[in-house]
Amino acid sequence: MIHLTSQNLSTREMVQSVFSPLIGATCSPQAEEMCQKNNLTFVEMLQPFSRLTTDASFRDSSGTSVSLKGTRLNICDVAWRPPQTVLARKMLNDSVLTSQCDKTRAVHVDDTTTLDIPFSEPWYEQWRETFLTVQFPADHEFTRHFLSCLIVLSSSDPNPLDSANQLTRTLLLL
Repeated sequence: MIHLTSQNLSTREMVQSVFSPLIGATCSPQAEEMCQKNNLTFVEMLQPFSRLTTDASFRDSSGTSVSLKGTRLNICDVAWRPPQTVLARKMLNDSVLTSQCDKTRAVHVDDTTTLDIPFSEPWYEQWRETFLTVQFPADHEFTRHFLSCLIVLSSSDPNPLDSANQLTRTLLLL
């Protein structure tokens, strides 16, 4: 769900990526079928457009206008659920085991011992990304709950109003 790259992100960029507004998406079967023509889901098609190129403005509770630069929207399927605990642990272990740093430097401990120390810790970035992905949202937090929802229909839907009503009812049951 949350996709951080293996690039070296600044603290600000990392916080903006992790705590970005979460937007749910649900699609009619016809809309999903249209997206599958490109071998993508609707959510995957939106990923390249999830970082806003213009400033995002909103009003806080006191009515003051606040502007944010480089806002990222985290769009995911409303039916997505984090993996169960056993699988989540396996994913965390695998994220550490599979990442390696190719660049190392030699550190001389004494006259006979030399250690190759990696320049960076890519395993930590992989672990952090996986950790943030497999977490269940807690009731007391706001960062992992949907801020809004996209209901997506296709123009090829035989009855768009019924499809929209059905998707809305499905959302209410989640």
